[in-house]
Amino acid sequence: MKKGVVLFGLLSLLLLGGCSAFGGSGQKASSDSGSAVSDRSAVDYQKLSKSDKRKVKFDFRAVSSRSDYDITVKIKNEAARPVRFDFAEFKIYSAIDRDIKSDRHDSLVVKHHEVCEVRRLFTGINKSTLNDPTNYFVYIDQHYKLSKFTFRIASGKATKEANQLTASNDNHVTTNVDAPKAAFSGSSGSQSAGNSSGSVASSGAASSTADPSAPAKILTSASMAKALYLHSMGFTSARGEGVYAVPTSYGYKVTDDALQNTVSYFNNSGDELDANGNVIATFSTLAGPTAAAPEGFIYKDSNYSQY
Repeated sequence: MKKGVVLFGLLSLLLLGGCSAFGGSGQKASSDSGSAVSDRSAVDYQKLSKSDKRKVKFDFRAVSSRSDYDITVKIKNEAARPVRFDFAEFKIYSAIDRDIKSDRHDSLVVKHHEVCEVRRLFTGINKSTLNDPTNYFVYIDQHYKLSKFTFRIASGKATKEANQLTASNDNHVTTNVDAPKAAFSGSSGSQSAGNSSGSVASSGAASSTADPSAPAKILTSASMAKALYLHSMGFTSARGEGVYAVPTSYGYKVTDDALQNTVSYFNNSGDELDANGNVIATFSTLAGPTAAAPEGFIYKDSNYSQY
């Protein structure tokens, strides 16, 4: 009888745990608990400081399910405190279409140095939604962007290797400046990207020169940042009205008045960042082919899609 009680207790712990700690030698991901985990010291994700948000990484994966796809997410917490998530607050944000809400309604606490996998966070997502680079995974709303869509789901008889089934913010910020601070330190006054010309020298670029590990500067003007934004969103250059770019101390801030004042941040190397400095899409992804520009990102007769 006692054996049965012990076995039941162990099984309950496994079901509730849902996460595996990982150390220096490697990382183990759980199979998913689907159960709430309680921790009084945990902080809601949206209440974390900007620096702590940068230490929480998200890796979204599309898993084929009949004709559509389900989304699994691995959450890695390197912040000093346990972080609490309400699954119902995960959304797929579209500036053009309606938001898609998570299919899960439970919650989870991810402890320090822990990685958790949550299966079927979203279900029944079609290829066209996943292949739309203008979509984002967000928490609560568009002010908490987690990862831009970088999926490439192949159609027809394409091989499995042609698919890009993951979208992740598990990148290091590729500038050597404090991105969260820089993200809100744009130049005073409003400057239209369409009216700016020439190279914009920023303090971020100056410090990059002194750092041999800093990336090459690709974006050289506010107008180029605007052009990259339009390309990455699948728009043509004619869609540029109401889109404004201003330099920050490490790159550019682009505002799109036509899409509910959507704000995007780019560093000098062309990567898109969220407001906390996480890289949510690399330049090579942003500069790739789109339906509007199948040849890739072209600016002033130069094709940047091979970078």
